[in-house]
Amino acid sequence: MTSYQDNNLANMAKHGFLIKKQCIDPVLFNNIDAIINKLILKNYNTGHTPLRAWWQDDQQHFTKIDQAHHASQGISDFIQSLDLTPVLHSLFTHATTCQLWASTVYLCPPGENTISAIGLHNDADHTPFIKGGYYTAWLPLNPIENTNCVLVNGSHFHKIDEKFCDALNADVNQVINEITSKYGNIISEFSLTQGDVLFVHSSCLRSILPNPSAKAQNYLVLYFRTENNPRVKNENHFGMCDQLENLALSPIIFHRKKP
Repeated sequence: MTSYQDNNLANMAKHGFLIKKQCIDPVLFNNIDAIINKLILKNYNTGHTPLRAWWQDDQQHFTKIDQAHHASQGISDFIQSLDLTPVLHSLFTHATTCQLWASTVYLCPPGENTISAIGLHNDADHTPFIKGGYYTAWLPLNPIENTNCVLVNGSHFHKIDEKFCDALNADVNQVINEITSKYGNIISEFSLTQGDVLFVHSSCLRSILPNPSAKAQNYLVLYFRTENNPRVKNENHFGMCDQLENLALSPIIFHRKKP
């Protein structure tokens, strides 16, 4: 694997991802630990619950909370305080409207032997929208000591054998070795810390490895789409599509006039 840091927007088309270093004010993270703890304790304060929550049972599994901003006013306020619009403007050059349609909180417990890996997968294959150029943003919620994230460089336009795309296959290192053997060194590892944002193309393969550090690694993932990514007919995706018209739950990030 190669270590990769890229702050050049022009390379998004080539690699399928973009890292913006220290683009979020550290002050915004002051209360994030308390907000996350309330989520873990299921202390919801919006009148809504998360769409889905996979809870760690013996401290050996990651926790995944879908639509966290629906259930947590703190997460919702945190998202609204972010200023990601300039980058999203640049990514969605042909769109007039950008909408936040989903959020996920990942809590990865520490330790090389924890079962906290997620197999290589992309977002485009399991989201309810027509495939195209839509993006996710990954935000570390705490200082991270060591990387535990990998991406398959260029996989948003290079066809990768489907046998390597399985979110349930947690033996990621074995899959990485097989991909490298077949396609060459196209695996990129990256190191993020609090204040950084990783933008990922919806068709780019990615994974989270077991957390190699001594502390938990927590992420907030935001999912954005535009009018160029219409809903797949009759696809509701666990109820998410029912919420698209509710702009309090699925807010518009920007709306600009057509040229």
